[in-house]
Amino acid sequence: MKTKVCFLMFLFLAVIFQSGCASKKNCVDWIDPLDPNAANLKVCKVADPLEPLNRCIFKANDCFYTWVMEPIKKHLYDKLPSQVRECVSNFFENITAPVRFVGSAMQLKPDSFKILGEFMINSTFGVGGIFDIVKVKYADNEDIGQGLDYWGVGEGPYIVWPFFGPRTLRSSFGDVGSFYLSPINQMDNTGKISYSSTESVNKWESFSGTYFKMKRGAVDQYTAFKRAYIDNRRKRIRE
Repeated sequence: MKTKVCFLMFLFLAVIFQSGCASKKNCVDWIDPLDPNAANLKVCKVADPLEPLNRCIFKANDCFYTWVMEPIKKHLYDKLPSQVRECVSNFFENITAPVRFVGSAMQLKPDSFKILGEFMINSTFGVGGIFDIVKVKYADNEDIGQGLDYWGVGEGPYIVWPFFGPRTLRSSFGDVGSFYLSPINQMDNTGKISYSSTESVNKWESFSGTYFKMKRGAVDQYTAFKRAYIDNRRKRIRE
């Protein structure tokens, strides 16, 4: 039974993957509707065959971010001393180093081993990465999704996941790989839940200002967030 389910899921993903591989020729001139003085931009569209479902999940996520994550950030996380919040951020950034190393190595970048060295030094002398002893200045934002792009895997369709937010199919597969590379897999279930919850609040703390600013300035919030995510991903891949 499990084999049949896995096969059907694979078949479904393969179908939408093939339908969602955006061609570089599928580009249009785009003008920012909020800025009449903006110059035309050449934008390559991303396939969005799941748009009706994606919009529903986007709205549900927005409620979760607004009514759950933001109060936790405002009434709990923001009350912590700034030094404590900085240490928490350092820890979570350090623990993603194995993923960044693999993503960079997949692209054959020479800075890959700098990331590995950073991880080893900060984990040892920085007390598990709480203190940012060494900071790599290059290839810091690499991930497995970018590595897959390097080897010719198309980005596939746009997907909005519950809680996790926007992804492409390619970056979704990259996230699965990142999960299995993460040291948190050595924790028990309680540890994983505690880690994931704290990490989510930490990420939200750095992103919430941008999120609400984009919401206020967008005519179509769903389209604005989709375009921002895709533009950011493609920019990171080009770097």
